[in-house]
Amino acid sequence: MSENATPAAPPAGAKSVLGMVIAASFMGVLVAAECLIAWLMIPSVDEVVAQAEQRFQDRMPASADPVDQLAPDDQKKPTVEVDLGVHSFTTHLPARGVNLRIDFQLYGIVRQEDKAKFEGLYQPVANRIRESVLVVIRNAEVADLTEANLGLIKRRILEKSNRLLTKPLLRDIVVTDFTLVEQ
Repeated sequence: MSENATPAAPPAGAKSVLGMVIAASFMGVLVAAECLIAWLMIPSVDEVVAQAEQRFQDRMPASADPVDQLAPDDQKKPTVEVDLGVHSFTTHLPARGVNLRIDFQLYGIVRQEDKAKFEGLYQPVANRIRESVLVVIRNAEVADLTEANLGLIKRRILEKSNRLLTKPLLRDIVVTDFTLVEQ
């Protein structure tokens, strides 16, 4: 062979394979870098749960008891019980094929200084309040009616009664002599 011969060029297929390997390596490094950044930036499940619980706690009052939510001065003022009547209802549960007989005595708690105002507002709407109690009881789930302190039932009655009175004079609801009989 001659001395002036040029070295043989690699075949054309070798260049394209080498280029594809370099491009694939570059893409692999790029995807790995994106995954690393995402892993560092996106919070874990535990962090998300902790943040959600903290937001929930920040929005909730310290206590679910309406008396605890009153201003400290309101808690010190004397209160009286007002009679909201004896209530007896029968409701049918078609899914279970039974009737429920519900009887109870209902009292409202008002500040002593608001008692006269309450009585003046209560008399014109007494029957509507009685009807709203009926609606609350009939719309209640059996689990709500068997709850030890009837918390959900009492809150709903309190809310509807104060709305009908047009002023939040009722501070709390007391349910006594509660009986629930399945017939």
